[in-house]
Amino acid sequence: MVFLETKMLLEGLDFAESPRWHDDKLWFSDMEAHKVMTVDLNGNSDVIIEIPNRPSGLGWLPDGRLLVTSMENHRLLRLDPDGLTEVADLSRLASFHLNDMVVDKEGRAYICNFGFDYFNTKPFAPAEIILVTHKEMPGLLLIIWLSRMELLLLQMIRLLLLPKYLPLDLQLSTLWIMALLQIEEFGLI
Repeated sequence: MVFLETKMLLEGLDFAESPRWHDDKLWFSDMEAHKVMTVDLNGNSDVIIEIPNRPSGLGWLPDGRLLVTSMENHRLLRLDPDGLTEVADLSRLASFHLNDMVVDKEGRAYICNFGFDYFNTKPFAPAEIILVTHKEMPGLLLIIWLSRMELLLLQMIRLLLLPKYLPLDLQLSTLWIMALLQIEEFGLI
């Protein structure tokens, strides 16, 4: 029998979330400290970038560039060699602050948001998932807003009718399932 040992790698974080394992490091957002950070298995940590409007979801494009959601100003950002670039302003699509994100192997970003003002105890409201993708033509951006009913319909199609035509990796499948569970938990289906 193999026993795993628990080891503290990093302390003193404010609110770490959106963990991703990438390039032999754990990447995460410390949203309250406004930082995207990494830590390796030896406890060596680095601040990758500071983002003033609370970073959250993380993912990578096929070319290795980092994508980050900026929660409060509803932006999708990309870390280029010369700094942050705004990829998309999602303020007209997200019903409240952006949150986590999954980026598939093709570079499509599936971004969720709170859906309601969680911080000021407003009544629950379901959220959208926003798909941001790009074509091979430089500068062309496609943003698709998925309402909760469209999300449910797409999930039903994916599960029942066309699984081979909608190749989604495990992370994305998990995101769909989590979204459906959240919708179901609040009695909306």
